[in-house]
Amino acid sequence: MKKLGPDAAILLFFTLLLVSGVLFYYGTQQASPAQEWLYTIAGLVVAVALGIHLIFYRCPHCGRHLDRVWVEGYCPHCGKKILDDK
Repeated sequence: MKKLGPDAAILLFFTLLLVSGVLFYYGTQQASPAQEWLYTIAGLVVAVALGIHLIFYRCPHCGRHLDRVWVEGYCPHCGKKILDDK
């Protein structure tokens, strides 16, 4: 299995947060039984997104978490370039 890079991890993270936001929105528009299921699914999507962020949003060189941002494409811990130029 191919390892998920930090750029793909952050894209997947924000995509899943967007999906959970849509589910929460539609959950507020539905009747009670559907509302509970949509809230549950949205909560699970948020949990998966956070898990992906914590596991895969790391420097490929030193393996440390990239915190919130990387300055100009370099790891704030080891100083190496995060993404390889293709």
